[in-house]
Amino acid sequence: MINVAHQYFFLTPEFNYTGNKHIQFRLLNGYSKFTAWNSTKILALSFRKLENTHFGKIAIVPPLLRKEVLQAKPQTGDYIHGYLLNSGYSTELTEWSNRNPEQELHFFWNKKNVKESESLTPMLTLHTLNDTLFLKYMAGSKAYATTSGFESVCEAMYLQKPVLMVPTHIEQECNVIDALRAGEGISAGEFDLNQLLEFIPIYNKSLEFNYWIHTAESLFMLELTRIEPQHSTVLVTL
Repeated sequence: MINVAHQYFFLTPEFNYTGNKHIQFRLLNGYSKFTAWNSTKILALSFRKLENTHFGKIAIVPPLLRKEVLQAKPQTGDYIHGYLLNSGYSTELTEWSNRNPEQELHFFWNKKNVKESESLTPMLTLHTLNDTLFLKYMAGSKAYATTSGFESVCEAMYLQKPVLMVPTHIEQECNVIDALRAGEGISAGEFDLNQLLEFIPIYNKSLEFNYWIHTAESLFMLELTRIEPQHSTVLVTL
C-alpha cells in the first residue's frame, strides 16, 4: 500500500507549524498517521524541492498535476479568478464587488441547487464546479483567490498566478504556512481582494516550481521501484 498526499509532509521535520491551533494540528497528524498505519511507503507532496527528502517510510516528492494544467497556456486577463469552499464567503465578495464595481470577478463554489453561472453583481459571477471551465478561467486570470486547497494553489503556482489564500480549517492553514514558506502568495483571514490587487505588481514570477513539477514522473517511478520490505509502522518510523 502506497499513501500519497500533501498532509504527510506535515509529519516530517521539514514542516514547522507556526499557527496557534496546536491541538487541531496534533489531531490532523494523528489522523494522517492512522491512514498510513500499514503503508509500504508514503509519498509526501511538497510545494518545493528540499535537500532532505527521506524520513523513514516518507519520501518527499513533487505535487501531481493533471495533464490539462501542464498543457495550459496562461494569459493575463483583466479578471480575478477564485474558489470558495464555503458559500457564505459569497456575501463578502458581493460587498467587495459593490465597493469596487470596476473589477471583474469569476469565482467557483460548491453550492447545490443553483444555476451553473449566477451574477451576484454586474461584475461578480459565481460558477458551479466544472474542472474544464475552472482551468480555463485560471489560465486566463490575472490573479487567484482561494480557501487554500492544495491542488488549486499548485495549479496557480504552475500557471504563475498571484494567489490570495484564506484558510477555513487546520489542513488549509498548514497549506498556507507551507505555501508561504515556498515564497508563494499572501494570506488573509477574509477575502480582502485589495490585498491581492496590491500584491500583483510585486509578485515575483519564477519557473522553479515548474521545474520541480516536471520531475514528478521520474521521482515517482524512482520511489515506487526502490521500495524495500519494512516491518515497522509509520508510528515507529516517525
